[in-house]
Amino acid sequence: MKQDPEARFVVLYNAAGKNISAAMISHDARLLPFFAEHKIYASAVQARVEGEYLVSVLNSAFVNESIKPFQTLGLLGERDIEKKVLELPIPRFDRKDPIHARLAALGDTASDVVESSLKVGGISGTLATRRRLARDAAAAQLKEIDELVRKLLAPSKKI
Repeated sequence: MKQDPEARFVVLYNAAGKNISAAMISHDARLLPFFAEHKIYASAVQARVEGEYLVSVLNSAFVNESIKPFQTLGLLGERDIEKKVLELPIPRFDRKDPIHARLAALGDTASDVVESSLKVGGISGTLATRRRLARDAAAAQLKEIDELVRKLLAPSKKI
């Protein structure tokens, strides 16, 4: 995989673990060049809004549920997300599509909500605990994100 250490925005998601978790980093926030090296996938995106859209889609409960049947099983359940998520029919970002635009806006708001909760009380504990606390903080946004991603990826299914 060719990486651009100068990419303005990079979307990341975990390769291992039970549940997918995505985030975006901005070149402006980095002190040093960034390389995704181990147990993480990275994709440079052209604009912040495109990254917020992709992070929203990847963090949806629908996407997480969709990859479960394809994950390897360990003693603690599903693990290894790897590239299965890339086989889902996730459309490229289209700023003219109202669902895409709303997902991007919700992703931006969810990011702000989580960042605010970090400033107020912090999020500590194990990685799984911190992910749960972040998801709890952004629960309202994640609920709407999931509804929109279900419409986007499975418009004819009643899930």
